[in-house]
Amino acid sequence: MRERKDFCTECRRETSYTLKKIKINQTIRDKEYTFEITAAFCNECGGEMGIPGLLDYNIKEIDAQYRKAERAGEQPSDPQEEDACTPNIDKKRNS
Repeated sequence: MRERKDFCTECRRETSYTLKKIKINQTIRDKEYTFEITAAFCNECGGEMGIPGLLDYNIKEIDAQYRKAERAGEQPSDPQEEDACTPNIDKKRNS
């Protein structure tokens, strides 16, 4: 498996990172929801990193969890039950 690397704004250099699931709270139409999203953390300083493609992936994750909760009439139960795949954020950027 290829090591994932990108620029860390805390370290001010290119570092490797790890993808982890975190929970966030969002209010949608005056209703509070807890969603599980994917975040990238620098392996050097532990700071959260903004990885290309990750924001788009998380929007899709949130949308799927929100729709599931609305169909069920309640908040998302266990995000592990979601059919989420690993984000494809390793594509090289056109520079």
